[in-house]
Amino acid sequence: MSARGSAGNAPRGHLPFLILLIVVASGCGGVRQNASSAAVLLPARHGSSEPAPSERILWATSLQPLVASFDGDATVWIARPDQAEPLFSVDPDRPVLAASLYKLAVMLEVERRVEAGGWSYENPVVIRDEDVTIDGSNEFPGTVLTVDAALEEMITYSDNGSALALLRLVGAQRVNATLGAAGLGNFHVALNADDDHTVTARAVGTFFALLGRGELLSPAASRRMLERLQRQHINDRMPAKLPAGTVVAHKTGDLVGYTHDGGIIQSSSGPLIFVALTQDAPQDDARQFIAQAAALAYHGASSADPATDAGSGTRTAAHLLVAPPAFTAAPGWRDWAGAGGLLLVAYGYARTRRRRTWTSAYGSRGPVRRKARSTKRMAVPDTRRRH
Repeated sequence: MSARGSAGNAPRGHLPFLILLIVVASGCGGVRQNASSAAVLLPARHGSSEPAPSERILWATSLQPLVASFDGDATVWIARPDQAEPLFSVDPDRPVLAASLYKLAVMLEVERRVEAGGWSYENPVVIRDEDVTIDGSNEFPGTVLTVDAALEEMITYSDNGSALALLRLVGAQRVNATLGAAGLGNFHVALNADDDHTVTARAVGTFFALLGRGELLSPAASRRMLERLQRQHINDRMPAKLPAGTVVAHKTGDLVGYTHDGGIIQSSSGPLIFVALTQDAPQDDARQFIAQAAALAYHGASSADPATDAGSGTRTAAHLLVAPPAFTAAPGWRDWAGAGGLLLVAYGYARTRRRRTWTSAYGSRGPVRRKARSTKRMAVPDTRRRH
């Protein structure tokens, strides 16, 4: 009886081993990195509400020579979203033609209406003849887009036709009123053909600071705007010299004689606001300048430890909305095949141990029935949205 009892309990002795393998197998098919990063709430960085003097000296030492050597005119604003004073700035309050940066203001007003429930992302937007200017448009007159598609074209491709159509629908006066209510009075959208879109580096920086803290609109609306800005296709400036995979939510601006870029860079020490507005320089030189300045800002943020400078290890109450690439549970057929293989190994090991115990107890292997098995490779379609 004792022999039979030990033989019957043999597989149970390896139950923890089987459970461990099942857990490992399930992990193989679980979490995969999503190439299209999503914005999520992050805790704010360490440090006080203002940059320490030593930190400002570090930034001035690295960036001032680059600005001085630039063969053009530049206004710059570099700051952290949870600090009122910048880490580095050059003429931050001088008005500059906004070029396509005005599309940030249009996006804000559209999102405000969607958030209030007056608009839907599915509302139609018709591209008219007057929306297709000499600057070009991705869409022909008569094209009907949804609000969501028009926003995507306007922000990620900087399309002029969809931007002018949305601005026509929401009205420039209403856009400026929304900017003013947000404390962005130096961000101005043209009211007529005799007027100009104008911004300051500080105003654009404040726009992104409010957006990063989830205070421009609701946290949910801020999340949607940041995710859209992260899908930017024009990446020949701010992201150009940053390490591969660095998350950047930004918007460019181009006009004859003007080359801009501004947004949020996710550095190892937390989100960093970067704005560079340039004029009177060849476009290629301006793009190189912005790329180099953004790289210096990124590495300066990564090397500086504000908590050490400020003598504080506490976190502020602010929450920021730019994150590294998100992860999503979307196993493919390779993941399922790997998990199934581990389970088969576990089952085979348990069967072998049972047979060996049976032989030890009865002197022979006894009857063994072999069952034919066929395995199917499971294919789970990738349903992630692509842009």
